[in-house]
Amino acid sequence: MSLKDTAPNIRDKQFIRWRSTGMAFEHREGDYTQPNKTLASGQLLKTKEGNVGKRGYWGDILMSPYLSFGVETENEALYTKRNEQYVKTASDVSLYNVMAMMAEAESGTPFQAEVDLDTPELLKAVTMEEPKGVGLPLDELISIHVLPLGAPDDFKKKAKYKELFDLVYLSNSAAQHLEESLVHCLAADGRVVCETARHLHVLKEEQKQTFIDTLKTKATDAGLRLATATTSTQEYIIFHNHTA
Repeated sequence: MSLKDTAPNIRDKQFIRWRSTGMAFEHREGDYTQPNKTLASGQLLKTKEGNVGKRGYWGDILMSPYLSFGVETENEALYTKRNEQYVKTASDVSLYNVMAMMAEAESGTPFQAEVDLDTPELLKAVTMEEPKGVGLPLDELISIHVLPLGAPDDFKKKAKYKELFDLVYLSNSAAQHLEESLVHCLAADGRVVCETARHLHVLKEEQKQTFIDTLKTKATDAGLRLATATTSTQEYIIFHNHTA
């Protein structure tokens, strides 16, 4: 199985350009001449002269950044095909999904605006209704904490973490933290969302299913219960706290 099997709207030329230049999204009318150092970080690399500090991007350069928002969408029009090829690319889907997510977060209502993805003034095309939530700014309703990989080791040691989080998201590379110490910091009606190995194309189909089975076993041992049916083609699995 290849990336094309699970993300067919990622075009070959688009993928190759990203791998060659690092440019995945080009929706602005302008010259992209400056590097984006947002995700750059330092790392010690072994050389003949010893350990040398280097700055760069050490993340995923195989699967592509299109997987986060560019593969699935609620807007069926973005799945239109002509000559057996998707009209809109993964980059287009990513743009729409991010705009929809931000609009829904701001208004508290589903995003239903018609947006022309070929128009450069995209954000101005988004018209939102008045918020229908509780009338509070988003940052007063939701707090997002991006934790370091070593954080779960402290969950049980510090009382401030007890039942602190309503939702915890684990990437497939952090699945080892799906254990009792994680549940300690989960609210009584909290959920844990775990990314599957669907897009890890170095794995065979049976290995992806084994990964899911391992997640389910670890979750059960930690006191969580499965919220949805599971298959190896899913993007993620949701578990509920048993005390819900």
